[in-house]
Amino acid sequence: MAIDLLKAYSTVKTLSMNKFLIICILWTCAAITEGSCPAWDKDSPCVCGETKTGIEVRCSGVSGSYRVMAALAELQTDVPWELQLSSLTINELPPTVSSVTSLRLNQCNVRRLMKSGSTEWPNLSEIVFESVRFQESLWPQLRGARVLKFIKISDVILSNLGRDFRDSLPAGIEYVELRKTSTSKIESGCMSHLSNLRYVFITDMPLTHFPRNALPNEMNQLHTFVLGNTQIENLEPNFFGGMPKLQVLMLNGNQFSTLDESLFTPLQSHLNHLLAERNPLQCECSLLWLKTFQKKRSINVFATCYDEHTEQIKEILDLQDEIYCS
Repeated sequence: MAIDLLKAYSTVKTLSMNKFLIICILWTCAAITEGSCPAWDKDSPCVCGETKTGIEVRCSGVSGSYRVMAALAELQTDVPWELQLSSLTINELPPTVSSVTSLRLNQCNVRRLMKSGSTEWPNLSEIVFESVRFQESLWPQLRGARVLKFIKISDVILSNLGRDFRDSLPAGIEYVELRKTSTSKIESGCMSHLSNLRYVFITDMPLTHFPRNALPNEMNQLHTFVLGNTQIENLEPNFFGGMPKLQVLMLNGNQFSTLDESLFTPLQSHLNHLLAERNPLQCECSLLWLKTFQKKRSINVFATCYDEHTEQIKEILDLQDEIYCS
């Protein structure tokens, strides 16, 4: 009987504690989110919504850039907040914006992000810029973004990737995606400090060379590497050395005329996906090592070549040894 009473007491106590915890959690959430969004009127060019971690503010240029900047200048919040700006012409953003955790710009013309000399971004961990035209060099404007982790840039003119990139961006970046940036040159050492990189996407640009020493010697966290739709004809023999966790490699749409087996030797123990389609590869015996590579590792290989005899594009894994190696 005493044991049963003890069990009942323990159950009631547990339920009471859980109820207390739930009330505390709900009260805490309410305390965090209540009043987070500014009290803008219905004609405001900006809208604000609550997220799991804070608030998200979205502004459009339909009503004019001046009204947007004025609305942002009034914003005072102690919670993490994200900012998305679309279709705006921006001279410079107000100081309040320096506290954002995420900055997304779409179809904007920007003289500069912040006032000269005010480049501190203490909370900025993510930038996404699409179809944006900058009058001033972009990278130095991000020099104060010490916790930046995620960079996604598309349709933004960045003629070269060099010293400004290396000197301005923090070493903790994990994700870099550059698409349609008109970049024709990647300089040695420009990303050599980014030893925490996990995902790299470099696509749709007129690159002719990618120096291996543009990247860190050891990339122990790298999971995915995408190099596509460039003018690059080959990579240095040691390009994939120092990438012990690379699992996804995409080389579609470049100008590779051959895929040398030795180039991929450092990846044989851990690569899971290899894509090399839409390159000017000729169907010949020198490519059939990929069939052995695929069988040994059970790797997913998607690679194509051009058969000049049949004038057809073929999957390399479908090529027959007796035909192409006789």
